[in-house]
Amino acid sequence: MNNKKLDAIQFLRGISVLLVIAFHFRQYLNNVYLQVDIGDRLFGLGEVGVDIFFVISGFVIVYSSINKKNNTTLEFSLKRFFKLYPVYCFVLLLLIIFNINQNYTASQIIKSFIYIPNDYNFIGPWYGYSINIPAWTLTYEVIFYAIFAAAIFMSHKRRTTICIFMIIIIVCTAQMYFRGFLQLDPITRDIDNNNIVRNLTFLSNPILYEFIYGMIIAEFYVRVIARRLNFDYSICIKNRSSIVHPVSIFLRLA
Repeated sequence: MNNKKLDAIQFLRGISVLLVIAFHFRQYLNNVYLQVDIGDRLFGLGEVGVDIFFVISGFVIVYSSINKKNNTTLEFSLKRFFKLYPVYCFVLLLLIIFNINQNYTASQIIKSFIYIPNDYNFIGPWYGYSINIPAWTLTYEVIFYAIFAAAIFMSHKRRTTICIFMIIIIVCTAQMYFRGFLQLDPITRDIDNNNIVRNLTFLSNPILYEFIYGMIIAEFYVRVIARRLNFDYSICIKNRSSIVHPVSIFLRLA
């Protein structure tokens, strides 16, 4: 099966972006109209756009890595690195330069460059953000990429299964270490612990499970939906019936 671009994913990304933007700007609608909290009422749940992004990421990483030849562990890692890190560093440098009055500490700067949140006394999954505030999501993206790369190294064919089990094991182990119990709610407040290992608290956040949902959807799409679509399309070409095949596809998937 050819690795084709899925337009529906791009539409879903656009919707997610609009949801997140509306969520962050909802405060400008409050106290303006008769309904003083209209911004919160309309867009208070817009943060779900971030969750959708994580699911999309899980889907895209599995779907785009189908070709084993072009997705060795090294090649996968390099593609993710150059797609993300140079732009991130450029933006982060601009923020540091143009916000010189903020007096960022060396610890904040170093943590921001390596995607580690600044304050674990702050609730998760944000943990005090970093200098580039919206980039808190990249902390979870990067750890997902690292786990997926390790899964490819173990077995490209079973990369999804291995990655899912690794995420579950990592999150559960970290939760037991940092909190002493398992939790599915990503809104967390961790027990105060000043040792250096605490900088890895984000590994315990169950928001990482959202990548699993995307991976499962991708496997279902590749193994079931895409194969059936390709099968019906080949029948259509063979029979030279351009009218019947959309209907047959719909009936077969219904």
